[in-house]
Amino acid sequence: MSSRLQVTRFSRVPHLLKVPEVAALLGVKPRTIYEMVAQERIPYRKPLGSSILRFDLDEIIAWTKAATANEVRKLGRPYSKNL
Repeated sequence: MSSRLQVTRFSRVPHLLKVPEVAALLGVKPRTIYEMVAQERIPYRKPLGSSILRFDLDEIIAWTKAATANEVRKLGRPYSKNL
């Protein structure tokens, strides 16, 4: 008898942040995050039928790395390729 190791892939569980946490991470006020959501300038999640906003940490990190110099300046931070 031979035994085989069954490998199953688990979906990545997102690390979801609240508005104040994203604001602190980006160095802006929570109001700025709400404005960016309204303008669809930042990736976010909102459960159907809810007013709750959540932000996937991995998506926010990828978004900041892909942000243009102009978008980063809109956050009030100096442009750096090392974001």
